[in-house]
Parts: sequence; C-alpha cells; structure tokens
Amino acid sequence: MRVLAATAGACGRELRHVRLVVGGRIGVRRLTAALQEGDAAQAGIALAALVTATALFATTALLATTALLAVTALLATTTLLAATALVTAATLLATALTIVLLAVVLLAALLGLLGRVAVGIAVRL
Repeated sequence: MRVLAATAGACGRELRHVRLVVGGRIGVRRLTAALQEGDAAQAGIALAALVTATALFATTALLATTALLAVTALLATTTLLAATALVTAATLLATALTIVLLAVVLLAALLGLLGRVAVGIAVRL
C-alpha cells in the first residue's frame, strides 16, 4: 500500500487504464487480473516480431543459397576458362614447336643442297 496526497474523491473508484484501485482517500493497490488489455497487445507485438524474424531468417537463407550457387557457378566457369586457356596455350606451344622443327628441317635440307652444289662445283674445277 502506498500513501497518496490525492484529493479524496469517490471511495473505491477504479482507474482501470493504470490498473489501480483507489480505496478511500489514501490507499492504493494494484489490480491483478488473469488477462489484461495490455497482454493481448504484447502478444500481438511478440507474434509480429516472431513473424518478422522468421521472414528475415528465410530471406537471409535464400540470399546465402543464391550466393553459394553463384560462387559455385563462378568457380565452375573459372575452372572451365582456365582449362580452356591451358589447352589453348599448349596447342599454341605445340604449333610453335612444329613450325620451328619444320624450319630446322628446311634449313638442313637447304644446307645439304647447297653443300652438294658446292661439292659439285669444286669437283668440276
């Protein structure tokens, strides 16, 4: 019980909006009810918070799944591009080595021909 210096109005008046019962002119005690108006509002707020949290979790899970899929696709694409680049580089290297080998064979054949011509000219002299 708390003592109030309020004006003495009607005896036993209830102030339901603050959940107080004023008894006489000086005593105040809290009402205790099984279910009060604020409880329904608090339950609604809690339910709205739960629904919002669930929606946020679902959105986050969807975003994470999408990001994982994008990273996987990017990794697969990067691996494919790297493999293609490696095969292309190997093909270019093989082509270059083939051209060099053909040039060496041609040069050897040309030197052999020039050597025969030189020997033929030297023999005739």
